[in-house]
Amino acid sequence: MSNTAAKPHPDFYAAARFNMVESQLRPNKVINEKLLDIIGRLPREAFVPADQKSQAYSDNDISVGYGRKMLAPMTLARMIMALNLQDEDRVLDIGPATGYSSAILNDLAGEIIALESDAALTRQLQQNKIDFLLENTRLVQGSLSDGYAAASPYNAIIIEGAAQWIPEKIINQLAEGGRMVCVVYPEGDLHGKIGEARLYTKQAKAIIEQKLFDTAAPLLPGFVTRPKFVF
Repeated sequence: MSNTAAKPHPDFYAAARFNMVESQLRPNKVINEKLLDIIGRLPREAFVPADQKSQAYSDNDISVGYGRKMLAPMTLARMIMALNLQDEDRVLDIGPATGYSSAILNDLAGEIIALESDAALTRQLQQNKIDFLLENTRLVQGSLSDGYAAASPYNAIIIEGAAQWIPEKIINQLAEGGRMVCVVYPEGDLHGKIGEARLYTKQAKAIIEQKLFDTAAPLLPGFVTRPKFVF
């Protein structure tokens, strides 16, 4: 008798994906039908490590290795919905890890810049770009907290994790009328038990800040504690 664990039948994932949309997302104010349709078709299990596939549709952050996690489905979906993306929008996806978020955004906007700092995750992201035909997505490897000014300005920016501060250089990459979403924790909160998802909108060169909802999210490298000047 083989000791190899049986793999879940494909129908298991299809059912789990359906239940995620109908039981997690719709009841929690995710009402954009185009977004729900994309999430309902995209196999989230393909973006997580083999030992995490059975948890792919749980309402939790999922470790993808290298000290990084994917955002919980409800948090990610509500953040993307808040961006109110249009077909022609250029979007900066900061810290997409293996690319699940970029795959969603790819079908919602005109151009996605997927900025990842980790080399191993960038290789996985590249493979998923090929596997899922993400023709609107361009990969860039670099510092997450620097953003990617070369392709700015952006109509939308999403920071894939929690931040204790927002670098001014990223805010400056927003176009007029641009929107940015992230989860914010108070500085000094290293445990990140609860934070706020916030929407930032650039209007007449000023930034308008709006609280969206309370949520927990993993702190993203480069966004933990604001750098202090030493004299």
